[in-house]
This record gives sequence, C-alpha cells and structure tokens, in this order.
Amino acid sequence: MVDIPFVSEDFQRAFRNQFPAQTSTGRDLHVSDVVIPVVDFTPTASGASLPESLRFARNGNTTTAYSSGNVGYTDIISTPGFFGLDWNFSVSLGSADIYIRLAGATNVDIMNQNIILPTGFGNHTNMNDQMKVYVPAGYTVQWSTAISAGATLNANLFITPLADVNGNLLNPFNYNPQ
Repeated sequence: MVDIPFVSEDFQRAFRNQFPAQTSTGRDLHVSDVVIPVVDFTPTASGASLPESLRFARNGNTTTAYSSGNVGYTDIISTPGFFGLDWNFSVSLGSADIYIRLAGATNVDIMNQNIILPTGFGNHTNMNDQMKVYVPAGYTVQWSTAISAGATLNANLFITPLADVNGNLLNPFNYNPQ
C-alpha cells in the first residue's frame, strides 16, 4: 500500500466537519493516516431500485372498484399496508356523494366528496384525483356512493398496493430488478 498525502483543504474541511471527535487533537489528515472509503451498495445508492415516480404506477396488482348508483359501505381494501388510490367520478343530470373511510374499532372518514353540477356548465361533470392511504392492522377501507334522483354516476376507483404495513415497498407486478 502506498500512502498518498491529502493536500486538499476542501477534503480536510469536510473530514473535520463530518468527524469532529476525530479532530479534537487539532490534527488534520496526514500522510500516515489511512482513509477507508465506504461504498454504499443499497439499491437506492446504486441506482438498482425503482425510481419513486415509477413505484406508484398502476400494474397487475392494481384492483378496481366501480359504482354507478346508490351503494352502501363496501370493503375495497382489507389488507393492512399503504395503497395508492386514483379515481375518476363522472356525474350527469344531478349530484353525487362519494365517501371513503377507514373502518375498524373507530371509523375514520378519509374522503367525503359531494359532486354537484355547476350552474351554466351543462349536464355533466368529471372529477379525477388521487391519494395515498395507510391501512393499519384491524382496519379495512370502505367506500359508499349516493346519487340524487335522476342523476347518473360512473365512479371508477383504482387501488394499487405500494408498501406493506411496515413500510417495506412492494414491487409492481412481475417487476424483478436485476
């Protein structure tokens, strides 16, 4: 092994800032010091993990819930974990209410959406949005839809598992990083 002196003031300053206990003697790095590089082989550092923007893509694990009218609370997620919800609600000739809640020992509303046709905008309106939901153990996610008399509703809800209950990311269907 060959000792190579560190003459870079920037490197020595970075060393002093990162390891203050090592520099309490007032000594900087010298020719006799040994620097052992730390190589981070985690998937994120090495670029092997899937970028965040792609982790949340709809895939073969995505399920769909659909409603076209008055439907009481129905389970749409019964597994604990983190889920992405994407939806498209289309209402014609009236208004609609869409409710999503965590159901368990205590019910917790996570979305109450009333879609009313705005005056002067015809007889049809659409709404698209998304959110991420955490479902603790012992809870389910339920939804309910209701429409006014004479109205029509097309409600599509896409549910994509993102991570397990401990926050460990789930790979999309058939995704196997090399």
